[in-house]
Amino acid sequence: MGHYIVDFVCLRARLVVELDGGHHAERLLEDFERTRDLARSGFRVLRFWNNEVLRETEAVLESILEALRQACPHPYPLPQAGEGEQ
Repeated sequence: MGHYIVDFVCLRARLVVELDGGHHAERLLEDFERTRDLARSGFRVLRFWNNEVLRETEAVLESILEALRQACPHPYPLPQAGEGEQ
C-alpha cells in the first residue's frame, strides 16, 4: 500500500491489521509514522503483538471483527433481543 507492505488489509473496510514481532519494540517511531501515514490515507490500523495473537487469539479476532462491523455495518441488521415483540 503506497510504499508500505502490510500484513493484512480489507480495502472495503479500509482496515489494516499488522502483526508485530519483538523487533518492532526497537522501531516504535517508524511504526508510529507508518500508522499515521496509513491513517492519513483513510485506513484504520490495528496492531497486535505476535504473542498476543498466539495467546489471546479470540480477543484479537473479536477486535478485528468489531472494527469490521464499525466500518461496514450490515445493511439488514438482525433485530435485537426483544425488539419487534408485542
